[in-house]
Amino acid sequence: MRFATLSILFLFWCAPIFAEKKEEPQPLPQFKSHEAREALKTYRAGMRLLNNKHKSTEETFRNRLIGKLQEERVKATQADDLDEALKLRAAIEQLSNGGVVPEDKKPVKKPAGAVEFRGHWYYVSSSRMTWHAARAKCESVGGYLARVESRDEQRFLVGLLQRTKGEVVWIDGSDEANEGEWRYSDGSRVRTFFWGSGQPNNVDSKEHHLAVSLSNGTWLDVTAGQRSRFVCEWNE
Repeated sequence: MRFATLSILFLFWCAPIFAEKKEEPQPLPQFKSHEAREALKTYRAGMRLLNNKHKSTEETFRNRLIGKLQEERVKATQADDLDEALKLRAAIEQLSNGGVVPEDKKPVKKPAGAVEFRGHWYYVSSSRMTWHAARAKCESVGGYLARVESRDEQRFLVGLLQRTKGEVVWIDGSDEANEGEWRYSDGSRVRTFFWGSGQPNNVDSKEHHLAVSLSNGTWLDVTAGQRSRFVCEWNE
């Protein structure tokens, strides 16, 4: 009886040592395509469930993902988005060779003038760019276009922009894919809005990107080709 009790205690003590180490979730590549990102999420979730035990099913999952990425690569090529097309091609080649999708983590390079608010950092650009160019610029330094997700963050941002010259400043958010359905660049929904009077109005059906008015701090939809200052945000 004493031996059995000691054995149980020994196994209980050793359990954490022999327990299988859980894999840390990997960041997704910075595909612009929401469909490509969602397909990759589904693939990785399926592979974790299969846990290398059903090779034929894994192959089916992999082929489905390759097919979706190929579709998105065609779209990117047709839209003359060479950078996106090259990222998708690299991912397809890796998957076709039995490898994993390469990660695309950018090094964090916050400017010296970045301002901290509740664990995040923000920087107002001095240069003016189109919405897509602004998003790419923020991502190239390890951040993203600022995502305003609360009233407190909106107040902070308005205060940050007080001395900024111009008409509007770009932030993250677009309904380009589906009119009236506003999403951030990572595909998640925008759930808190601070629209100005009569906004969004989608003039000439061309206004699909979020900006903050420098006259009163409210939001409006703007044509993506307009060159404006922008706000980058970092999580660290």
